[in-house]
Amino acid sequence: MERPAIAQANMDLPKRSRRHRWLTIGAMALMKRRRPLSGGVWPLPFRYVIKYGIYDISEAETLCFIARTTSIPVPKLFSAFMRDEKDFMSARCTRCYMVMRKMPGKELRHAWHTMSSTERESILNELRQYMDQLRSFKSSRPGVVGSVTYGRLNDKRVEVDGFGPYNSVSDFQEQAGCNYVLQKKLADAEDDESRRLAEVLRARTWDTRFTHADLNSANTLVHRGKISAIIDWERSGWFPEYYEYTSAYFSNLYDSDWWVNELAKVLHNYDDELEMETLRHQQFTFVS
Repeated sequence: MERPAIAQANMDLPKRSRRHRWLTIGAMALMKRRRPLSGGVWPLPFRYVIKYGIYDISEAETLCFIARTTSIPVPKLFSAFMRDEKDFMSARCTRCYMVMRKMPGKELRHAWHTMSSTERESILNELRQYMDQLRSFKSSRPGVVGSVTYGRLNDKRVEVDGFGPYNSVSDFQEQAGCNYVLQKKLADAEDDESRRLAEVLRARTWDTRFTHADLNSANTLVHRGKISAIIDWERSGWFPEYYEYTSAYFSNLYDSDWWVNELAKVLHNYDDELEMETLRHQQFTFVS
């Protein structure tokens, strides 16, 4: 059952003092002296972590939204803010800082091969239930492709520096290159099957659903036989309904064979759309 439409409301980000921000920035400065990085996730004492990088605050907004409206286990967010800085090339940039609780467990890709068949089925069933919750939301702005608050999206497989929002799925597909590959297949008179697929997809319409957009066996943590957290929501947002399935198919860089084979137990299959996305990935060069 679909949940009521969600208004574009403030995601109630945790408020922290200026002193707390400077302590966060100071901790990052000390750690960067040991291992300079432009972004990443860093452990802190007392089971905290800092995640920072050159992207906007939409992941923090998503964590608040998911924690408030679902039972999906996500890291508890303690602080999130943006700060103008210089990158490693001394160019001006804006970084997002997030202080979160470190979640227990290990990545599913490391645990999978030690599990019994019963444990595996239990984990997949639990993951399917969480994805069903996520996809039960109905957008308050149908057709708009954007972040949780209908702002810009972050997915380097589409655009390196962020993209959107878009007023329609068609506008998003135009930017992503889907329309280009379909038009190219329509012009291929020697490939009847590809032409048929292109004609079917060009006539099809899709709803938008809230989407993790980077679901894989490294972003799923398990602990004591249960999913302890689903992490890395920086690519999430309102996408065409097929995008969770196709992005999960391509985003898993680890143990891809077993993950792809199990996806049908977690997500509704969109085989035609997967073929379209495969053509798009073959046509263009993407960063995972």
